[in-house]
Amino acid sequence: MLKLMRVSMHPLVLSLGLSLGWTAAASAAVTLNEIRTDQSGSDTNEYVELRGNPGESLNGLSLITLGDGSGGSGTIENVVSLNGRSIPGDGYFVIAESSFSLASRDMTATLNFENSDNLTHLLVRNFSGSNGQDLDNNNDGRLDQQPWSSIVDAVAMAEQLNPPTNTEYEYSSRLGFSVLGAVNGFVPVHIARSADSRRLWQIGSFGSFARDTPGGRNRTLIVDGSGSGPSGYYNSVNDNSASALRSSLHPVIDDHTWFPYSSSRTDTWNILELADEDPNNSGRILDVYRNASYPKAGGGNNFYNREHTWPSSYGFPNNGNLNYPYTDTHMLYLSDTNYNSQRGNSPYAQCDAACSESTTQVNDGMGGGSGLYSAQSNWRRGSSGTGTWQTWGGRKGDVARALLYMDIRYEGGRHNRTNTSEPNLILTDDRSRINRTTRNASVAYMGLLSTILRWHLEDPPDERERLRNDVVQSFQGNRNPFIDHPEWALCLFANECN
Repeated sequence: MLKLMRVSMHPLVLSLGLSLGWTAAASAAVTLNEIRTDQSGSDTNEYVELRGNPGESLNGLSLITLGDGSGGSGTIENVVSLNGRSIPGDGYFVIAESSFSLASRDMTATLNFENSDNLTHLLVRNFSGSNGQDLDNNNDGRLDQQPWSSIVDAVAMAEQLNPPTNTEYEYSSRLGFSVLGAVNGFVPVHIARSADSRRLWQIGSFGSFARDTPGGRNRTLIVDGSGSGPSGYYNSVNDNSASALRSSLHPVIDDHTWFPYSSSRTDTWNILELADEDPNNSGRILDVYRNASYPKAGGGNNFYNREHTWPSSYGFPNNGNLNYPYTDTHMLYLSDTNYNSQRGNSPYAQCDAACSESTTQVNDGMGGGSGLYSAQSNWRRGSSGTGTWQTWGGRKGDVARALLYMDIRYEGGRHNRTNTSEPNLILTDDRSRINRTTRNASVAYMGLLSTILRWHLEDPPDERERLRNDVVQSFQGNRNPFIDHPEWALCLFANECN
């Protein structure tokens, strides 16, 4: 999914994550906070950092690492008992080997993490198992034994999401915590929770320690400039504060060129069949939800149609002349017809294993797999404003950035060139505000904002999405800034601008 090379000297604000791990961890007194498992050259600076209240006892806690072994997937590769230890006065407890040189360590332990493989890190209470024990007897991604009384926190660093093809399973998502996926096909090696109250996991750099902060407050990692858009496009943008960024970014992406929804001349079908082209076959498209490849057929086909990621019924249902949001192809995606119907106009939100599953197909190296609540499928329940649609892991960031764009692009007022009235579109976590409108509204809402931000971080922009941005700009004249500058999302919607 990602395009920065593993040796990049710049970290990413991203994680390909699942489930509700950050929520669960946020309520725990002691949590996993930062982990490094690999580096350039010899692995002298592997470490695990815990965060907790100063003076808090770590008695009864153990750090467990699951990987593979002679017993197969789910084998315990490392155990570190924390008995007799406590969180120091600065609130951070660093576990590292004797060769560690990045900062002071609070405990010396043998870590020797496995490289280029799936690893699941667990902080558990009252561990009664042993190093080398196989906890997944059937090698099916389910732990048959859990030799502990409770899991305090967990996270997986995965080269391949479940079900893997040539490596072991990750178990964090199945246990209700987060999993961070591959960067250019390589397993993440440095991860850290964001410094804000949500404590979202982020992936750092392989080739640099510039963003490692063992024993100190984590940074909110930033994206390098490799996807910053055409030269000069964002020169007028001021990102020193949320208010300055919004007021300077909106004019850059505002007042784009309108194209009709359906027409005998260039319309949204023409644009989308280029924007959503199957990267492996220029005569086909790859849809957003099913990840299915279909021959290009234009309007009226029985396989795919156009998905309003921001449902038009939430603010702009009447497709009259110059309804800019209705035909905005930064927000529109080609979708399998049945899956589009299944989603309906449900807000984007996290689901769970009790939801109904809409599986994906294997195409372009992604998708496939079913039966387990994971990132490989879409999940749904209910309908309309009270419903939920969880987009599969390979495209959830794409739809999230489409909605972030809509919030900034449409702020009410009128189009400067055509004087057409435009709505003020606002992202929210308040479902009571997400209501269908029978006519084009002046203000409308969509969500859920917290989920959208999470998906944006967990599934960062990839090369295909950047190329899509280029295609849409070639017609409309404007870009989705959250593809070019993912870090701006936290500034605008979480007031984290440093």
